[in-house]
Amino acid sequence: MVDSPKLFILLLCTISFLSGVSFADPLYQNCSTSSNYTKGSSFQNNLNNILTSLSSHASIFKSYNVSYGKNPDTVYTLFMCLDYVSNQTCQYFIATASQDILKLCPQAEEAIVWKEQLNLNFKQASLKL
Repeated sequence: MVDSPKLFILLLCTISFLSGVSFADPLYQNCSTSSNYTKGSSFQNNLNNILTSLSSHASIFKSYNVSYGKNPDTVYTLFMCLDYVSNQTCQYFIATASQDILKLCPQAEEAIVWKEQLNLNFKQASLKL
């Protein structure tokens, strides 16, 4: 028979492991290979600005789409968190995904990352909803 302290420690370890799994890197990504932006370009500046601001919107909205910049360097972006995800968790996921998308898809003019709880994408052309 397992005594209570050992069972409690086992339960804590299991919960700790599972929470680490749920906040892991995005499981899937799709990066455009047909067009890339130039480092230091207006598109890159617009992309950085829009991705930086997204998590503040995620604290209020579960889905949000916005554009930033002027043509031809306009960046269109969209995120969605599932309804059962709290706003605080959505904000965390979007902040993390905004950083990850730049690492996973460097210089891509179109990219998407998604996992069970969220979807984040951006592109240079208007997003069709």
